[in-house]
Amino acid sequence: MFSSSSSVKQFKLAITCLAIATVFFGSLFSFTPTSEALTYKGSSIWRLSNGNVTISANAADVKVDMGWQIVKRDMTVKKCGIISFPYSRIKGTPSFVVGNARYDVSSLPVRSLPKCVDGALINGGVPIPTAFRTPDDKVVVRGFQSSTVLLQTLKGAVKTVKMNACSFGTLKSTTTLKIPSEIGVFGKWWEVSKLPITERNPTCREGIAKYGGMDGFAN
Repeated sequence: MFSSSSSVKQFKLAITCLAIATVFFGSLFSFTPTSEALTYKGSSIWRLSNGNVTISANAADVKVDMGWQIVKRDMTVKKCGIISFPYSRIKGTPSFVVGNARYDVSSLPVRSLPKCVDGALINGGVPIPTAFRTPDDKVVVRGFQSSTVLLQTLKGAVKTVKMNACSFGTLKSTTTLKIPSEIGVFGKWWEVSKLPITERNPTCREGIAKYGGMDGFAN
């Protein structure tokens, strides 16, 4: 059996080890930049001459709303000249385009899918909309003669920009996600073309931003 003094010492040792472990492992999984956020010409967001955008914040990362992005799909035209796709693909978006025609999502009527008989849709003499939504949540667009048609839908895109030890990170265009004309950061929309522009970012060394004679930057 342990003595009371021995138990107290062991308890204190265990608490100390637990605190050290919490700090150590917490630092591994919850990195926060060590320096204050930067500004360039008074703005916490600026653009580079290569087209990328730099954001500065005293946080591990920043969410950037990239707005609506166009998603293109070649759709196979089915019997009776129709295409169909899940309504979930356009839910919450304003519109979609099939071929050269644009359709408002909110204006789609709900109709049952007519029967296809000898290459024609039969609906008992009732007019059939060009585009409609079925009760089982499919979108149907009709009237195509070709074997395929291009469907363009919109998808909201959010990109995470990681901050470095000097509290800034760069948003870059990719082949699949281009930087749009406006981005949503810090609860507001920024027009990219009106952001202050610089040739390059400061160098970050051991959590300290080195400006190297660059004007306009401040902590």
